[in-house]
Amino acid sequence: MNIQSIVLRKPELGDIETLSALHVASWKGAYQGLLPEAFLAQHARVDIWIRIWGNILKNPAPNAVILIAEAEGRLLGYFNGGPTFSEGLKGHATAEVHGLYLHPDSQGKGIGSKLFRSGLQGLGNKGFSSAALWVFSGNPAVEFYRKRGGRELEIVNRELEVGGTLIPRRFFYWRLKSPIGHLLLSSGDQDGKNPLADDHYEEAACENDG
Repeated sequence: MNIQSIVLRKPELGDIETLSALHVASWKGAYQGLLPEAFLAQHARVDIWIRIWGNILKNPAPNAVILIAEAEGRLLGYFNGGPTFSEGLKGHATAEVHGLYLHPDSQGKGIGSKLFRSGLQGLGNKGFSSAALWVFSGNPAVEFYRKRGGRELEIVNRELEVGGTLIPRRFFYWRLKSPIGHLLLSSGDQDGKNPLADDHYEEAACENDG
């Protein structure tokens, strides 16, 4: 698949069922062995996510940025960002990446990089000055966000209870700048290269809305 053939667009109500199926497939691929099996069995269900995505698209959060990636009519992944609402991130960033997901078959092809880069640009265009997210420590996405200039935040409450089990998390931060396409690099980027331009590592999944 040629990365130039990937189209990014805003989702429509007709995408709800496909989005939900992708979400569940991504959860199962990324979180098997990381989250409790009983929790996955209860929450990784298409019918549940059809209701959730229906609510998200019918009642979008103010200044939300939601993008889907598709090629040849097939949904490959999505980015969902907007105002910060996770308790651990409030006060650290004005925007939060609520989810970045790819179908397992679409990983490792630069699609996640393209979605993430465009999503952050969209948040900057909405007037947000910074963005943050959290990701489970055992998720390969930790390295993905590091490679894209994420500065790790020291958050006191780093664990999240999932299905009765405390799961450790990592928190990452980016400064944003308008106009479109400009990101302020973190102090750790010594070579001046935009870390979002490196497409060689692909994430498994990121979930930070519980």
